[in-house]
Amino acid sequence: MEKIGQILKARREELGYSLPKISERTKVPVAKLQAIEEGNLAYFNQELTYVKFYLRYYFNALHLNFEDYKDVLDIALDEFTQTSALKKIQEQEEMTARVKSRVKSRSKTITLKNTRPNLKRRLKTDIGFISMFIISVLVVLALIYVFITAVLPMINKSMNDSKVIVVPDPIVHEEDPGDIDEPVDTVEFAIVKKDKINYEISGFKANETITFIINLPNRNSWLSSKVDGVSTVNPARRYYEKGESYTLIVNANENLIVELYVGYLASPKISVNGKDIVIDPSLVSSNLKSSFFFTFKGAAQ
Repeated sequence: MEKIGQILKARREELGYSLPKISERTKVPVAKLQAIEEGNLAYFNQELTYVKFYLRYYFNALHLNFEDYKDVLDIALDEFTQTSALKKIQEQEEMTARVKSRVKSRSKTITLKNTRPNLKRRLKTDIGFISMFIISVLVVLALIYVFITAVLPMINKSMNDSKVIVVPDPIVHEEDPGDIDEPVDTVEFAIVKKDKINYEISGFKANETITFIINLPNRNSWLSSKVDGVSTVNPARRYYEKGESYTLIVNANENLIVELYVGYLASPKISVNGKDIVIDPSLVSSNLKSSFFFTFKGAAQ
């Protein structure tokens, strides 16, 4: 779980998001997001079933594939559940041992104080001993009942969790902003090349976060960008070294135009939301400079 938390934190900081910003996008409280990044499963002790949903929303907000890390999460949840169950059993055994010890100590004390007990006092002692013994038996039976009805089903549920996922009724907390609805995409995100330098983006939602990335695997190049004709300051327009990347994040809207300027066309690799952009071979072979224009058309309803 700590490994997943480190991956999410590194990705969030790479994209420049704060925890409050992620909380606003996912509707998951900041405290729970922080516990996820710290790998603190004990924080979710009363709602372990919801951890997968919180993580899925977090992964989606950072444009990561949750399915790649699902097995790691399942293993972490199984280990935590088994550790918690064993701890409860140990506590119950310690409680039983303490009760037995007290019964034994009390019986020994009564015996020492009454070396020559009369019949009446011996009767009282016997009644007290029997009462404590009955109480001890009842306590042991109660612990066995708790184990069978609470701990054992929890262990079985953890073992079968990979086969059957039971979605419980939502738990409403005072700090929660409200019910969390998992987003459902009805239109596929698509990029269509119109000509050498113009591309059209469709299948997006209004205000959806779109990430443009320019990688320089081969050569250095000057990189900059504009959004609706206005130069961006983050990331900065400058000369980028070989191996560096240029990441621009925008909120999608109908008719929005994003311009990416590349000073040396033999080097760059461009992607939008993880989809690679095919640069026209004639531009690449020219080794010249050029701008690429991405127009947002056809927002999903």
